[in-house]
Amino acid sequence: MRFRTRPSLIARLRNLNDAEAWREFQSSYRPFIRQVGIDAGVRGETLADLVQDVWLTVVRVIPRFAYDPSRGRFRSWLARIVRSRCSDLARKKKRDASLKAQLSSRPVVWPSASDGQDRHPSAVTLRAALDVVRGTTRPRTWRCFEQHVLQSRPAHDVAREAGTTVNAVYLNSMRVMNRVEGECRRRLDEGQGHESRTVSVNG
Repeated sequence: MRFRTRPSLIARLRNLNDAEAWREFQSSYRPFIRQVGIDAGVRGETLADLVQDVWLTVVRVIPRFAYDPSRGRFRSWLARIVRSRCSDLARKKKRDASLKAQLSSRPVVWPSASDGQDRHPSAVTLRAALDVVRGTTRPRTWRCFEQHVLQSRPAHDVAREAGTTVNAVYLNSMRVMNRVEGECRRRLDEGQGHESRTVSVNG
């Protein structure tokens, strides 16, 4: 696959309001970016994330970029950006996997009103703790926890609907779970439960 850099197009990109130039640039260089990503080991849906990350990076740096063919090819510069974003995505994937593993190791019990367990001290304590934490948590943070942990929905789906990242869904879920566990312990320490003093909330 051959790519030819047009200095006139690169110069026009410095004007971020030149929509026609940006459309042409994206159409021309998307295959190149995807190919560099594939060569670096990026696969599947992550390729779309890679392309988006590269566009955002180019938008940030292109106003200060001075294209000089005698100092190097534009494609080489762009390829360095792509490989850097590939490394960022790989590190993010590892962080997400680590957080997902932590969440998976702590299953939550969310008794329903019809399961006959609401009068059990553990259910009462847990419900009360969840109500307290929900009242002092930002709506988006709570939604990540509620959708991903309590309703067992995939983090990717929750992130898309909430307009955030998968990593943010995991982090918000962990933070809320830690607060719920802390509230459960506080209530038990104050004698509001008649059970074991260890309550685990998992997600």
